[in-house]
Amino acid sequence: MSRPAKVAKPSEPEIEDLARQWLAIDYLPQTKKVVQDLLDAGDKPVDDPPRPHRAVRDRDHALGESLTVNFPRGFVCVRMYYIHDVRLTKQPNVSQAMEKLLRKRLAFGTAGLRGPMGAGYSCMNAVTVWQCTQGIVAYLEKTMGSNKLKAQGVVIGYDHRDDGQGVTSEMMARAAAAVCVHKGIKVYLYSTIVATPMVPFCVKNKGCAAGMMVTASHNPKADNGYKMYGANGAQLCEPHDVAIAELILDNLQPWADYGKESESVRSSPLCVDNLAEMKEAYFKEMADTLCYHREDNSASDLKIVYTAMHGVGTPFTTKAFEMFGHKPLVMVPEQNSPDPTFPTVAYPNPEEGKGALELSFKAAKAAGSPLVLANDPDADRLAVAELQADGQWRMFSGNEIGMILAHWLFTKAKEKGAEVNKLAVVASTVSSKMTRALAQKEGMRFEETLTGFKWICNKKADLQKEGYKVVVAFEESIGFCCGDLVNDKDGVCAAAVFAEMAVQAYAKGSSVGQHMDQLYDTYGHFVSRQGYVIVPDPSLTVAIFERCLKLKA
Repeated sequence: MSRPAKVAKPSEPEIEDLARQWLAIDYLPQTKKVVQDLLDAGDKPVDDPPRPHRAVRDRDHALGESLTVNFPRGFVCVRMYYIHDVRLTKQPNVSQAMEKLLRKRLAFGTAGLRGPMGAGYSCMNAVTVWQCTQGIVAYLEKTMGSNKLKAQGVVIGYDHRDDGQGVTSEMMARAAAAVCVHKGIKVYLYSTIVATPMVPFCVKNKGCAAGMMVTASHNPKADNGYKMYGANGAQLCEPHDVAIAELILDNLQPWADYGKESESVRSSPLCVDNLAEMKEAYFKEMADTLCYHREDNSASDLKIVYTAMHGVGTPFTTKAFEMFGHKPLVMVPEQNSPDPTFPTVAYPNPEEGKGALELSFKAAKAAGSPLVLANDPDADRLAVAELQADGQWRMFSGNEIGMILAHWLFTKAKEKGAEVNKLAVVASTVSSKMTRALAQKEGMRFEETLTGFKWICNKKADLQKEGYKVVVAFEESIGFCCGDLVNDKDGVCAAAVFAEMAVQAYAKGSSVGQHMDQLYDTYGHFVSRQGYVIVPDPSLTVAIFERCLKLKA
């Protein structure tokens, strides 16, 4: 469960003082103007600050928390999501508007930062990102030493998010890089938008001290986020978040003029664009370690439809397919170029199911394709649908995709002579136990973790230290980590691997659905159902959880 770190609150300043403090450190004209206009307006009714309304389910941040409760009569997984509405429904006075913007800070937790883009401490913007980065750098200096940090460096990536009012992922990535360069730290700052897996891959490949990615993943268009990876390439776990959160509050004043330094940061000798190098290494390692039937892939006439869901995935998944020898993907033209407005979907999340894939099904029908693959906007998740004999589309759950990938990669590893008792599968506690049945029957090790890839991949890293090869680590929310390529979920790699499995199934006159049914017959039938509840207030979420725990007791 991802939660913000608990940090003692300082004495509360007057809201006008908070506004003046903000104006003194904000260098972006658009966000600075929002606060300045409010301060100049005086205590009178004003329009809402210009930022979009949002109602969001947020899987990876404290705004959307998961809880697993063991009741006397069985096992229940409860997921709670609440609406975070940053606009005021009534015409507020100035102080109320400023309170919304400035009083409450975005909390740093194991998922980093996530919130709406806009002005103020409650939003994602240049100020909140460089303040967060100062805390991260202070923590890294404290825990590993300045010299080692400078030598190892950090990697920073970003997606295509843009609020249309000056706050973009690229701008925030430069702000983060400016903090690091100011402290003499080498920064691998990618030159353009990337799929999220490129950040943990660089951490591994270059031996970086940390990695940061500016992305809101599959959240609505108003949002953005800032996640952190540790030196093992996995997302941050407790209790490191608590220490970083405290150091953020200890370092709220800028160490430098980031307005100037963020503009010139790419010209610094400490700032390196190694994107071409990392892409070449990433795709080569993917093909070398996870592709087993390149000739069959090339010979197959299986047509596969792909959607990037208006995100960054198209060039990455296209290249992965090329490296595996797959035929070119059938694209969904309306959705396969990066577009921060996400014009064709209310929620750019393929996990929403058939409703999010209507254009994909349309493209599949036109092309005569039976199979659809979908990445979420930052390409770290994978959804799969297949046309069945009755003309209906079957959406495979994250649990089913995880089982298919685990069985496939176990089978391939065994065929290559791997010691079965040194193979492992990792899944979170809210995921199906079907992969546990697979591991038990075939002699692999199975490990279950708390909810979230921060736990999954830190456990994976522990197993690797013990000499195990983790064939798959996954969670039911369509996140899959195949092999050793990265230490986080990777929708690009998963798409290429899944397509290779599908090619083999179709070559035998079968289908993905039939193959999944065979796995049920072999390892047992497991039933799962995912759902969510929108809660209007986070305090209500806490009250519900506390009541559940009392019922358990």
